[in-house]
Amino acid sequence: MGLKVKRRYAAHERVDPRLVKAISSPLRVEILIECGISPISQSEFRARQGGRHSLQLISHHFDVLVECEAIEVAFTRRVNGANVNYYEATARALFSEEDFNHLPEALKGSFSALICSTFQETAHESLLANLFDSHPERHASWTPLQLDLAGFLRICRRLDEIFYSLMAEQEAAAERMRRSGERPMHATVGMFGFQTPSPVREHDRHRTPMA
Repeated sequence: MGLKVKRRYAAHERVDPRLVKAISSPLRVEILIECGISPISQSEFRARQGGRHSLQLISHHFDVLVECEAIEVAFTRRVNGANVNYYEATARALFSEEDFNHLPEALKGSFSALICSTFQETAHESLLANLFDSHPERHASWTPLQLDLAGFLRICRRLDEIFYSLMAEQEAAAERMRRSGERPMHATVGMFGFQTPSPVREHDRHRTPMA
């Protein structure tokens, strides 16, 4: 799940209240993430959750997200004699940095925590399926740095540039696969750039300032 700039907000503008409503429930955020990965039905989502929630509760949260225009029906299939809707995330669900900055403080931390935890779950599933290291060109790294604010902002802008290129790469790949008949390779790209606490080291406690 990403943060995608759609437009700039004036200083007096506030985030769309439908977005606040859409992500005000952790379960709705999980639904959004699953719908962003691939179309999913309500029963499939419940199975993915291990049956922790009733289908009635899940159906309610799907309905709220549809009402907020965060998800929509991608297609309908006949399953066991009944029509079943499969939902996908809409462009509205990919909100901007400005949107995020306008969120209530109580929502920011919980939303970011869900992004981290769902990314970790995705990586874990890939490892269990022996897919994480299956491609020789895969990339996995994290790098602690010591930066000034200007350097931190430059790195974040470069991450933004990569993020904006992802959809273009997916569209180009879809066109190639339409011509070749090749089946898609599902992949996840995770990017994080954030401030961290200073590492605690015993030698730093005894270090004297240089004259």
